[in-house]
Amino acid sequence: MATVDLASNIVVVAGAGTGKTSLLVERALVALGSGKLTIDRLVAVTFTEKAAAELRERLVAALEELLELSSHGDPEKLRPQGEAVRAFDYLTSTERGGAGVSHEDLRERARRAFHDLDEAFVGTIHGFAAELLRRNPLEAGVDPYFEVDEGPRLGRLHEEQWPVFLARELGSGGERHDLWQHVLARLDPADLESLALSLLPYDVPLDKIEASGSERCRDRRLLAGPARQAATALRELLSERLNDSPMRWVKDAIPLLEQLELSGASGLARLAQSVEPSFWTKDLDLGKGVGPSLSREESERRIQFARKLLALSRRVDEETVEYALAAVLPYAQEVRKTAVQAGCLSFEALLVLARDLLRDNPALLDAERERIGMLLIDEFQDTDPLQYDIVLFLAGRKGERERDPFRVSLHPGKLFIVGDPKQSIYRFRGADIVAYEKATARVLAEGGRRVVLRASFRSGADILGPLNSLFRPAFARQAPPLQPRYEPIEPARRLVAGGGTAPPVPSVTILSIDPAEQRSTAVRQRLREGQAIAREMKCEHERGRSWSEIALLLPAMTAGPLYARALHGRGIPFVMEGGKAFGARPEVQLMMALLQTVADPADPIGFLAVARSPLGAATDLELARFAAAGGRLTPRRHIDPEVFPGIARTARLIGELRASTEGLPVDETVRRCIECTPILPIVAIGSEGAQRAANLRSLAAGASRIAREQGLSLDATVEALRGQLERDKSGETPLADEGLEAVRVLTVHRSKGLEFPVVFVADLRREDRPNGGQGERIGRTSWRETEGPAVLMRAGRSTLLSAAEVLRQIEEAGHELAEAVRCFYVACTRARERLFLVQSDPRGGGTWTSL
Repeated sequence: MATVDLASNIVVVAGAGTGKTSLLVERALVALGSGKLTIDRLVAVTFTEKAAAELRERLVAALEELLELSSHGDPEKLRPQGEAVRAFDYLTSTERGGAGVSHEDLRERARRAFHDLDEAFVGTIHGFAAELLRRNPLEAGVDPYFEVDEGPRLGRLHEEQWPVFLARELGSGGERHDLWQHVLARLDPADLESLALSLLPYDVPLDKIEASGSERCRDRRLLAGPARQAATALRELLSERLNDSPMRWVKDAIPLLEQLELSGASGLARLAQSVEPSFWTKDLDLGKGVGPSLSREESERRIQFARKLLALSRRVDEETVEYALAAVLPYAQEVRKTAVQAGCLSFEALLVLARDLLRDNPALLDAERERIGMLLIDEFQDTDPLQYDIVLFLAGRKGERERDPFRVSLHPGKLFIVGDPKQSIYRFRGADIVAYEKATARVLAEGGRRVVLRASFRSGADILGPLNSLFRPAFARQAPPLQPRYEPIEPARRLVAGGGTAPPVPSVTILSIDPAEQRSTAVRQRLREGQAIAREMKCEHERGRSWSEIALLLPAMTAGPLYARALHGRGIPFVMEGGKAFGARPEVQLMMALLQTVADPADPIGFLAVARSPLGAATDLELARFAAAGGRLTPRRHIDPEVFPGIARTARLIGELRASTEGLPVDETVRRCIECTPILPIVAIGSEGAQRAANLRSLAAGASRIAREQGLSLDATVEALRGQLERDKSGETPLADEGLEAVRVLTVHRSKGLEFPVVFVADLRREDRPNGGQGERIGRTSWRETEGPAVLMRAGRSTLLSAAEVLRQIEEAGHELAEAVRCFYVACTRARERLFLVQSDPRGGGTWTSL
């Protein structure tokens, strides 16, 4: 069993609902109860702080149960087949295969572990890295009292230093005038600033970019292979039955690809001047008579690949990119150094500095390896390559001096990894399925064991059977490493919809909208989906479901308001949790303005926002008259309430809040901003009252958490919270009140780790990827080990790419398609009893609909 083999490193592939947390806890109990591990040597790493808190709670409960069992020995009083019972049975068994631990020894070990639980590390990898750096500040070169910056401080540092850097470089004392003259002939300072900003994140290795230097004909070296592949694929289309337009396009594209292979991007640019402009933009209808050798889908795939390769390659300018990087690299190095000296570290910096600290200090690394007896890693599929480096370094044998983490010899039994590559959906956060496969392969190559959990305790056969039939071929369409091997999940026990002995209703239902309406606009289709969903939700509620047992999952929250309108029309209470639009919601912006003004009453923008809101109720005419009279927007001066009632009301509100919260902790100040003002009843009025109130509480909880964890003042808390709202791409804003009796409307990413008795998955026709895609974010830099810097930068009104960026974007297209399939899998496996798949256009685009 995976939990009792303490002599082997274990890689657990845990399907949805198979009890992975229970497995992690049981492994820890067995190691602690056997005496082979003490609690202070346990490190458990989870993906989120919430998951860490839940794991800690499970450990506390399980240790309490193990302590009670070892004292009384009556497992019947505890929950059947719980992790504590299973661990107790193994540890106390004297039969072959058991540990044979006496009750007295087990009781004493459980008591010590329970009493000293705070000495274990249970948290995120970023939390572990921060703790490591603070324990070794001299070796890491950091201030032990550093703060984790979520964006604002680094942004302010850039605003201060960029003008100074430009003035120094371009002034009379500058030593690189020739370089700058060359660069500025092609780019303007705003273009360079965008590139410089893309170099500031710590996951961009400046030392490798600097060492890569200039390489002649790099674009030809990198693009020749893909160009040859695309040209060969198109030549095979010449014998297919294509329409005239795509056939002419294929014939025109082949010489361009041949030129790209022979002469690189510059040769392509010269030949492309002779091509009609419509070549790059025309729609290509392959027609119905595609064949005889290739399918329509395969023909489309080949044309799309060639088209993307040519469109990207014609924007490649390696020389300009190299000069631009050389110009701004010193700036990025200076800003990073200044940030570290100022005690300002980003999340990426935590991981890079921790990895480098372990790699470059052999004695310190050995001490960490000795200190850690067991590494439990949860959600391994969602971690990024930097985190894999840290884990593999820590899991190495004492005395191992290998600097490449993927060649480190691993200590047997130290590493216990749990994950499910089928649920890897955080590529936009740095998760890399290829790196996951590489890391787990390394563990197995070092003698580790692979264990697959297939028994789901969440869903019954009526749901899992259709899902296995759907996703087994869907995963097989893309080979590893883009897509993992599909491991089916089976029901651990018979579960049926409604809880009876036979399902009264289908467990999986596909809701298809009337075909007569399929040609309507996307907005109308989504509204009709919402109406159909609302009808079914009403039926579920009439069957006895509470509203909180129902969830609506969407690939992205941008269409959420359309579905919310339909729910509201049916009188269904709901909350929309997370989503990119959270920070843009009016109640969130009002609360942010109120907090900003209480923190800094001299801020006229915050004061104006509160004054124009329902809190102040100042009209634009009143504000204009106030400005014409020379008034200043601040609560620190007397304002005539007869002449300017709204502004005076705002000043009085802010003044009273400041007076009543002076000297109070930030979390108490935030609480009073909600409870001692009419903001809550104001936002609760209207069609989304419950949603708006829940959003305010969520924001307040997030502000309080940031202030407590980072020890920030109110103004610093507001800045950190604003940066978090701007940077958060996954919609993981604080949860709304989980006790609220309402339907949950949330993104698939937000639903990860959750489950509901009834789940609706809608907007299946959505064309863009659930993670929003990553291809064309202007001003980005990354590093590719064998190709060099991948750069996408602005050049006036156009964009420039490096050849490595072309390869990255082509590769990314395959990853996005694979992740879209996995995202749909995650959505479908949230359902315990009933799953509804809602589509308004079965013939439309979108990966989910095609499945």
